[in-house]
Amino acid sequence: MPAIDIGPLAFRSNAAAKDHYRAILHAYPVGAVIPEPHASQLLWLLDRHPEAADKRGAGVARFRVDKPPKGKHPCFWIDRVDGSATDFSFRWAIDGKGPSRLMEMRQAMREAINGDAMAFRRRFFEEHADTDGRVPCALTGVPVSPSECHVDHAPPHTFVALATAFLAERRISPDGSHVTAPADNQFVPKLVDAALAADWQAYHRARAKLRVVEKDAHLRQGRVGSER
Repeated sequence: MPAIDIGPLAFRSNAAAKDHYRAILHAYPVGAVIPEPHASQLLWLLDRHPEAADKRGAGVARFRVDKPPKGKHPCFWIDRVDGSATDFSFRWAIDGKGPSRLMEMRQAMREAINGDAMAFRRRFFEEHADTDGRVPCALTGVPVSPSECHVDHAPPHTFVALATAFLAERRISPDGSHVTAPADNQFVPKLVDAALAADWQAYHRARAKLRVVEKDAHLRQGRVGSER
């Protein structure tokens, strides 16, 4: 990959730059304000972000490490001089671009069925858990607890396959108009049209075969090309 300059910092590749900023992220505990010289390095990085002007807003007061409202993994946050705050993706900034329109659409569609997935997991554990509160992973058979598993789509009706078929049948071409625009503290876009969301939820409920899988097994499955 080509070399990349971020302010006065020079990296041999995007991957090397991401390693550098990932190390900064993990160097501080959740809630910590990021001091110099790392604060300046983040300010240089912010200039590359595809939404740099919106992220700066009234001006950057400081950077800190915190967790998103719905996530477990820490990320960079910007506290602005007017008291507002927003998250900041170092990966998007290094790449100089955000997710594609198709990826945004899939993210919004996944968010629309997230409630169904969580309800499925709750019911599955209520009905099948052993005396230790564990159920067997559908891929490995290893007993897992609710915190150790993901809800997965069994092939051939993977999430991507269902989403692709739904969009094709409805003749929807992702162009950004179907999802909410980027905004502070919006970590996942949502479908704008409630009727479209309800249509997709019904389509998904009629076809998806959900299962509980161990997190590590699920991630390994993803790395070899399967899509949930």
